[in-house]
Amino acid sequence: MYEKCPKCGYEIQPAEQRPDAGCPACGLVFAKYLQAQQGRPLRAPMAEAAPERSALRERLLYVPQRVSSLNFYGRCAAYAFCFVWGWRLYAMDV
Repeated sequence: MYEKCPKCGYEIQPAEQRPDAGCPACGLVFAKYLQAQQGRPLRAPMAEAAPERSALRERLLYVPQRVSSLNFYGRCAAYAFCFVWGWRLYAMDV
């Protein structure tokens, strides 16, 4: 692939040349270096999530336009309860 490392200038020996390897001296990965030089993204785009995972994600991350005040203050009270309870458990001498 490369006879000389483009980063450090190390002369790569024929026994050290592998298509998946990088520079033995500085660790430069040649495949990533080529992608950066060509302006391509370094990572492949993530594949679409499975439909069941997507539905679960939608259900867990759903944010309604309006939330009733009773629902909001109920969640605040539940959060405060869990927070105080958690600190009490943390402070216990076990």
